[in-house]
Amino acid sequence: MPTTTLPTSRSACSASCLFLCCSLLGAATGTTAFEREQAGGFSHYPRIKLWKEGKQDQRAEAWAKGCYQLLLRDKDNLYIFLAKGKSEWMPTDIVPTRLVDTVRVTPFAKKSGECR
Repeated sequence: MPTTTLPTSRSACSASCLFLCCSLLGAATGTTAFEREQAGGFSHYPRIKLWKEGKQDQRAEAWAKGCYQLLLRDKDNLYIFLAKGKSEWMPTDIVPTRLVDTVRVTPFAKKSGECR
């Protein structure tokens, strides 16, 4: 039967403890930052309006209202999310830039009545 052995050297135990402490501290910091952003309505993320090429579907109409916020962009995609109050989960979309006709980014915009 295989047995597991715990690290016996002092440096291995120290490294394990350091890793555990850093992991817990990182998780706590991330949770705190998320809760702070959530309480402020994610106001540090710019609002974005997207107009899609071709036929408009229901998602494209929602994107054009300006309720979504820009999380990240790269040369191929826009990563957007819809903040809906106090929730553990937020709808996110990855929008290929080749499908977008026009983009309007409104930095640090306040929420409008239409969005919430």
